Amino acid sequence: MKKTLLLSLVMVITLAACKKDQVKEVTEISLKGKWTVQSTLIKHFDNNVLVDSYTIPGNGAIFDFQTNGSVVMTHDGVVESHPYNIQPGSKVDIEGDIYEIRNLTTSGVTLFLRDEYSPSEYVEFLQDLNR
Repeated sequence: MKKTLLLSLVMVITLAACKKDQVKEVTEISLKGKWTVQSTLIKHFDNNVLVDSYTIPGNGAIFDFQTNGSVVMTHDGVVESHPYNIQPGSKVDIEGDIYEIRNLTTSGVTLFLRDEYSPSEYVEFLQDLNR
């Protein structure tokens, strides 16, 4: 009985330690740095029904999230700089547009934005970025 209890206690401690390591690893991943836009998926909804969807290739566009709180966007020969800040709940505010940060890894991320015209009419943007 004592061996079973001891083995159970060791397993619980081991699993708790593993989970703590996994959480630490995820929180250390940063949005900062240069990202290349792979594609942008745009979905149009009317009366909460998808009416149109299309994908635009990245064409070499770059998002450079700098440590000074600016994101420099380079696309189609144009360079733009906008303020950004990371918000709670896996969100980033880029000059007033609140993007949800999805699937963030060291090599990829998806930025999701929902632009509402009314509660049932909106457009969703999903930008896939890679390092």
